[in-house]
Amino acid sequence: MTGPGAERPAPDSASDPTAQALRVSVDADQVEQVRVWLRELGARDDELEIEVIDLPSVAVDVLLRRDATLSAGEMAERTGRTVDEVIALYHELGIVIGDRAEEVFSEDEVDLTNLLEWAVLDQFTPQEGHELVVVVARALQSIAEASVSGYVQTIQARLLDEGGTLLDWAQATAEATEMARRLSAGLGSLFNHYLRQAMQHQREAQQGVSSWAASRVAVGFVDLVGFTPLSSSLTHEELSRLIGDFESQAFDMATAAGVRIVKHIGDEIMFMAVDPAAVCRVAVDLRDRLSATTARPRGGVAYGEVITRHGDVYGPIVNLASRLTDEAIPGEILVSEAVRDAAPAFEFELAGRRLLKGFDEPIPVLSLT
Repeated sequence: MTGPGAERPAPDSASDPTAQALRVSVDADQVEQVRVWLRELGARDDELEIEVIDLPSVAVDVLLRRDATLSAGEMAERTGRTVDEVIALYHELGIVIGDRAEEVFSEDEVDLTNLLEWAVLDQFTPQEGHELVVVVARALQSIAEASVSGYVQTIQARLLDEGGTLLDWAQATAEATEMARRLSAGLGSLFNHYLRQAMQHQREAQQGVSSWAASRVAVGFVDLVGFTPLSSSLTHEELSRLIGDFESQAFDMATAAGVRIVKHIGDEIMFMAVDPAAVCRVAVDLRDRLSATTARPRGGVAYGEVITRHGDVYGPIVNLASRLTDEAIPGEILVSEAVRDAAPAFEFELAGRRLLKGFDEPIPVLSLT
């Protein structure tokens, strides 16, 4: 969890974050103190013969391998598979096993490997199983990447800005890693809540649809006009705060309205719900909240059958909502006729017929007021 990579400019570069990090106390006594502490934590001597700036990250390696007691060969023996099969399964999950003799697997993974083999690879066709595993892998990768970058940009940055020592840095990194390990152990119980909600959403969205692959939902987009020139005028920290505020506000509003955030696409957010009125409410709230800032939001909402696939949605309704967003001017939310009919509590104004990209005929459009 130590920020920039191996290619580093000279440490006297005032604009380089790694150089700024080196302003911590790095005299010989301090470095040796950190090495002594890392040895007590469980680091090997060969791990400590690295650049000073990388020493705090050794704590991560030490803590994450504490439960790793099995090599790929031992995992193969315990699960009744070949080494190649074990490595191939983890490759499906996006995890590369470099040294087959290295102990990188935990006891818990013996049962997990058998469960994955049965629940995913044996119950589905090879292609279906692979697709589902990819969804799981991408979600866990995102959590891991967000955790690391979040630590570096917040806790670590504050510690170094406030004059923390190299030892402070190493200990903070160890503490954050241990917290992450404890949190990951409890994610299974949390997943049960998400699974319960997902099942409820699925039941509601598939009432009277034309196929098992379809769901009837409202899809909304909100994006920020002028985000590119605005972002070029901001510092990295200011841009990170702007994006963070946008994403946090969207999540809070969506949760309150019973709406699910599907994904963020740069400066654009995509959300959906069975209830078109709830999607309209989130679009309006985001527009009103973000209009009070330097951003210039606009949005689009459409309603109808979509194809649901691995947590994402596809189809003409999604394309329509996206094109309506592109067509809207700053501060405007354009919607389809189906949204107007399904959300009578809102007021709409006729906005003409628009020839939208990807649609053969002009589409009647309304403005959500």
